[in-house]
Amino acid sequence: MYTVGANGNNKAIIAANTIETTQIRISNLVKEITEKEERCPIFGIRNEAIELLEN
Repeated sequence: MYTVGANGNNKAIIAANTIETTQIRISNLVKEITEKEERCPIFGIRNEAIELLEN
Protein backbone atom coordinates (compact mmCIF):
# COMPACT_ATOMS: atom_id res chain seq x y z
CA MET A 1 0.00 0.00 0.00
CA TYR A 2 1.19 3.51 -0.82
CA THR A 3 -0.17 6.32 1.35
CA VAL A 4 0.24 10.09 0.80
CA GLY A 5 -1.69 13.24 1.65
CA ALA A 6 -1.49 13.40 5.41
CA ASN A 7 -4.05 15.57 7.16
CA GLY A 8 -6.42 15.45 4.17
CA ASN A 9 -4.06 16.97 1.59
CA ASN A 10 -5.92 16.15 -1.64
CA LYS A 11 -3.25 17.83 -3.81
CA ALA A 12 -0.75 15.06 -3.05
CA ILE A 13 0.26 12.68 -5.85
CA ILE A 14 1.92 9.28 -6.14
CA ALA A 15 4.62 9.01 -8.82
CA ALA A 16 6.89 6.00 -9.32
CA ASN A 17 8.79 4.03 -11.94
CA THR A 18 6.38 1.13 -11.38
CA ILE A 19 3.57 0.41 -8.92
CA GLU A 20 3.27 -3.16 -7.71
CA THR A 21 0.87 -2.66 -4.82
CA THR A 22 -2.80 -3.59 -4.57
CA GLN A 23 -4.01 -0.38 -2.96
CA ILE A 24 -3.11 3.31 -2.91
CA ARG A 25 -4.40 6.04 -0.60
CA ILE A 26 -4.37 9.77 -1.20
CA SER A 27 -5.88 11.94 1.51
CA ASN A 28 -8.97 10.02 2.68
CA LEU A 29 -9.56 8.22 -0.66
CA VAL A 30 -8.60 4.62 -1.52
CA LYS A 31 -8.12 2.98 -4.93
CA GLU A 32 -7.67 -0.72 -5.60
CA ILE A 33 -4.99 -1.50 -8.21
CA THR A 34 -5.71 -4.66 -10.18
CA GLU A 35 -2.68 -4.64 -12.51
CA LYS A 36 0.97 -3.68 -12.19
CA GLU A 37 1.29 -0.08 -13.43
CA GLU A 38 4.46 0.55 -15.40
CA ARG A 39 6.02 3.42 -17.35
CA CYS A 40 6.13 6.05 -14.59
CA PRO A 41 2.49 6.24 -13.47
CA ILE A 42 1.27 9.34 -11.65
CA PHE A 43 -1.87 9.05 -9.55
CA GLY A 44 -3.75 12.01 -8.12
CA ILE A 45 -7.24 13.16 -7.19
CA ARG A 46 -9.59 14.30 -9.95
CA ASN A 47 -13.38 14.68 -9.51
CA GLU A 48 -13.09 13.46 -5.91
CA ALA A 49 -11.59 10.10 -6.95
CA ILE A 50 -8.07 8.74 -7.35
CA GLU A 51 -7.21 8.49 -11.05
CA LEU A 52 -4.22 7.73 -13.20
CA LEU A 53 -3.19 11.25 -14.30
CA GLU A 54 -0.24 10.30 -16.53
CA ASN A 55 1.42 7.14 -17.67
